[in-house]
Amino acid sequence: MLWISDSMLWISDLMLWISDLMLWISDLMLWISDLMLWISDLMLWINNSRIKRIGLAQL
Repeated sequence: MLWISDSMLWISDLMLWISDLMLWISDLMLWISDLMLWISDLMLWINNSRIKRIGLAQL
């Protein structure tokens, strides 16, 4: 009977560990998404400043 409760506890710990791992992966994906958004904003800003410079040069 004791081994059943031990195995249930072990399974519970494993499920908790898997849950923590999934949460960590989710946080990592969110961080990567934020980084890509920041890079996209930076590239847009660079492109806009280039367009303004070309527009001013034509005046």
